[in-house]
Amino acid sequence: MDPYLFKRLWRRPWLSLCSLILSGVLCFLMCFLTGYRQEQEDKLRETQDSFEILCVVSNVRGNQTTSLRLWSWAEYFVTSDEFELHNYVKDLRMTKEYEVSSLELGVMDALATGVTNQRCSERLDPALGGGTQYITDEFYTSEDRICIVSEEVYDQLGEDKTVKLALRDPAINEYVEADLGFGAYEFQVVGCYNGKGPNLFIPFRTAQAISVEISQRTTVDSIAFLAADNRKLDKLSEAASLKFKTVDPLSPDLESISAALTIHDEQYRATVAVLEQNIERTAYLIPVILLLSLGVGFLISFLATRGERMTYALMRTLGMTKGRLFASILREQMFLTLLAALTAALITGRFQPALWYLLCHSIGCCIAVIRSVRVAPTAILREQE
Repeated sequence: MDPYLFKRLWRRPWLSLCSLILSGVLCFLMCFLTGYRQEQEDKLRETQDSFEILCVVSNVRGNQTTSLRLWSWAEYFVTSDEFELHNYVKDLRMTKEYEVSSLELGVMDALATGVTNQRCSERLDPALGGGTQYITDEFYTSEDRICIVSEEVYDQLGEDKTVKLALRDPAINEYVEADLGFGAYEFQVVGCYNGKGPNLFIPFRTAQAISVEISQRTTVDSIAFLAADNRKLDKLSEAASLKFKTVDPLSPDLESISAALTIHDEQYRATVAVLEQNIERTAYLIPVILLLSLGVGFLISFLATRGERMTYALMRTLGMTKGRLFASILREQMFLTLLAALTAALITGRFQPALWYLLCHSIGCCIAVIRSVRVAPTAILREQE
């Protein structure tokens, strides 16, 4: 360490203090903005990867999402590899409804709903306060005639958990086709859901198989799914438009075969827009901080060396080379800046932005220092005479 370094700095206390404060503030801002940008980019990626965007099929007017009585084309369009929409679908939720009566369960005109997974119903979904007991992992993918009833009904059953259910498919008009849409089946009760009520749940595949037997066709009463890739919402919408219409509350189209798809992406797009805006702002602010660091480095060094040209000339005449003189002056100008940058880096825990700041600041210092070193000593002494 140069023994005269602190003496030279102390000769310019206000300039040295300004250099320390400005360097500390600018370097801290640089580290903070870099960290903030990284944080916003991480949140953006997390939002794009994990945000759940629910897509719901409804009637064309958008006022009904259950009991839609859609023919098999809707299920096929969403699930078949033949259509592009299949590539943008995950966590598919479909239901099929039956009107049910049972003497063993003591229910009349209740609802038996075929479900593809727990999230098809609030009563089954633990995330919505529901839940099930005594259920096997294969329930939702099973084709067996099994069902889940409420706790109240389950407790009323004896050891024999087999019940007879009379089913009616509401998608079939009994007056037009009186011989279709009815059937009686034996079901095994394999579990119960929390709460009370006469309604029960059966596997979706079982419901579809029964539909073929008693109605000679399949229908779907609700369809919902999550977007598989939030970055491809526009492609999802384009693929869905091949069969699904856009919701129009004033639409005169009341045909049962018509359906619309609503992509609930408002909150997602608002969140992404805010994060992208924050990232864009830092993209402008960080270069401004780096330019300011270069300007501060030049200005402080220029003011510090402006009155020392005679000293530098004498040092040159005593035999100091340009390189040694340049290194000595630069070391003097960068000492406080290095101290301030190190402090800012330790506080924020980010050393790379501090290094970028030091690089830009040193470039500004070098420009000012070179100006003092490259002038010939004789020219400086001649100016002083």
